[in-house]
Amino acid sequence: MGDAKRRPGLTAIFGQFLLACGALAAITIACWWLALASAIGSGFVLPARSGQDAADAAMAAVVESGTFDPQTLPHYLKWARFDVGGALLDGSPMSAGRLRAAQGELRGESLARGFPYALYHRSARLADGSALVLQYDYATPYADARWAKRLPDFQSGMLLMLIALLAAECAAVTARYARLLRRDAGLLTDAANAVAQRRLDAPPPGRAHVRELAGALDAIEALRSSLRDSLRAQWTAERREREELASLVHDIRTPLTAIIGHADLLCEDARDESARRSAEAVLQQAERLRAYAAQLDLLAQGRVGEEAPQTLQAGALFAEWRREGEALCAAAGVRLTAACEADGACAVYREALCRAVVNLLDNAVRFSPPGGAALLTLREEGGRLCVRVEDAGPGFSREALASAGHALYTGESDAARGDHRGLGLCQARRAAQLHGGELRLANRPGGGARAEIAWPRDGAIQNGTRDSQTEG
Repeated sequence: MGDAKRRPGLTAIFGQFLLACGALAAITIACWWLALASAIGSGFVLPARSGQDAADAAMAAVVESGTFDPQTLPHYLKWARFDVGGALLDGSPMSAGRLRAAQGELRGESLARGFPYALYHRSARLADGSALVLQYDYATPYADARWAKRLPDFQSGMLLMLIALLAAECAAVTARYARLLRRDAGLLTDAANAVAQRRLDAPPPGRAHVRELAGALDAIEALRSSLRDSLRAQWTAERREREELASLVHDIRTPLTAIIGHADLLCEDARDESARRSAEAVLQQAERLRAYAAQLDLLAQGRVGEEAPQTLQAGALFAEWRREGEALCAAAGVRLTAACEADGACAVYREALCRAVVNLLDNAVRFSPPGGAALLTLREEGGRLCVRVEDAGPGFSREALASAGHALYTGESDAARGDHRGLGLCQARRAAQLHGGELRLANRPGGGARAEIAWPRDGAIQNGTRDSQTEG
């Protein structure tokens, strides 16, 4: 930053630009003036007042003699002779504009006319009664009439050359300072693009010349370094978390394997139906934990992908949900009533939908009083499937009906329990959206809560196609 402060600012750059343009212009004008003076001094051209001097001398001779001899006039003087009525008698070749200016002199018009030079006149009456008008301008004429016929107007050419030189010098100075600012702007653009493209290990390829742009480049460089260090720390933390997660999954698998093995033995050695169902419930939940552990293992390896939709029978899905619900209800002393009113095949993301329904069943069991009842139903309504879970608990509060289903939302009673973080309904809402459906929450007329997921029968396939088209 200190180095940036020692660099010239935009005001200084602009001052340097003006100073360079002014100095070059002054030098060019001085050289131009010396060239003009040299041309006059060498006799190649005459001073600008030569026309006036020649006109005064010629007019003095005419007044004295009363006669006029055109041969005595230099080539840079124009003349015209008019009769008493103002008609042109004779004169040197001149344009219509010059002729009108000479006639204006006879009428007493004293304003100078003409382009590119102002025209001036001297006039007198000759002995024969005719009027003589001499016309001149303040320019630097060629000394030799032959040059005047062959070459363009000297003074106009010199002025055009001066203007061209000044314009070229200004363009050159502007291009030089524009390259300077363009280079600094390019450094800023490259630095910003490097940050935007996450190329955080490459410092800027140069230093800015202008103080303000150098300061901006330093700020971008500080941002790049800070972002690089932050991302490195984040990557390190993520790698550590994945290692810890992989270690945790490995530690979970050992007791889980033992639980599954003992549950298998209990299923084989069960002496009554109740013990067998309990052992099967333990085995079923342990297998689910094993599936979750496998997903956690993929997550730890960074290889988690989206689940592919499957075409399954609605009855088979409902049977799986009913088994899960019976296991949850049996452990909590809650009675489960299940009814399936739908059949046929449907396209679903099986794991996501099953997890969502289990979460709804778990909520129903959690809020049902001991000895209460939970209801699980699956029905079809106008081409849409609807799975509904009801309980006999206190129901949803007004706030919960508005906010439940959003991540980390918990009602006051749930927060007091501290046994969950509001992720169950959030996961259910996401599963419904994944299938092109919705999660609906309500309270039962007789008391209790109702949660249902409704989705089109082929919603998983349609929604997956839309996502693919969007990504493409």
